[in-house]
Amino acid sequence: MRIPDYANEAEANRVVQEVRGEVWSMPDMRLVEDDRIPAPALDDDALPAGWAEWITKEAAAQACPRDYVAASLIAAASAWIGNSRHICATATWIEPPHIWLTLIGAPSMGKTPGQKTAIEACRAIERDAEADWQAEIAEHAGRAEAARAIEEQWRVDVRKATKDGTPAPARPAGAEDTARTTAAASCGDGRDDGGVAAPIGPPTTWAPLHAGRTVRLVRQP
Repeated sequence: MRIPDYANEAEANRVVQEVRGEVWSMPDMRLVEDDRIPAPALDDDALPAGWAEWITKEAAAQACPRDYVAASLIAAASAWIGNSRHICATATWIEPPHIWLTLIGAPSMGKTPGQKTAIEACRAIERDAEADWQAEIAEHAGRAEAARAIEEQWRVDVRKATKDGTPAPARPAGAEDTARTTAAASCGDGRDDGGVAAPIGPPTTWAPLHAGRTVRLVRQP
């Protein structure tokens, strides 16, 4: 008779299962092991000229992979450019520079620190542009209110002309223009810069991102 080796966990489990009348196979431990292949190294040639060194230093300062800093910077830059520039790959293929990126990694891999600098830059840009943006909001509110007053007066004149049997006056152009502006603003905040308070200058720095392809940057009005 073989004496079981109870010091061996697998052997002990086998004995317990036999006593219970149950014989289970050992679980597949690959389900809990991290057998994923490592992410490919970030190629400096894929980055805009001059940014590779900055990304490396920033990643070291934040104790996170360079990929997270680079992805956050590119995503933030697409928001800073916003709708002020469009890319023309062909005569009929025009795209806004909106890029959606996701940082993937296990917990505590540095995803949040990797975004820190880009987020702080976004907040600084918005703070600097806040005063001008509030002034534009106030100006728009005044124009919208004036348009409503013109519209109301025009409706009164139309009703009076109908009652008197005279030709109705044409709708004032000012009311039409501002009414369209008000309607457009009701669908969003009215900004044309992709959600950031102010667009940054010409995105010539980002041309190397399209290495090997000829694209044209179009300034939007």
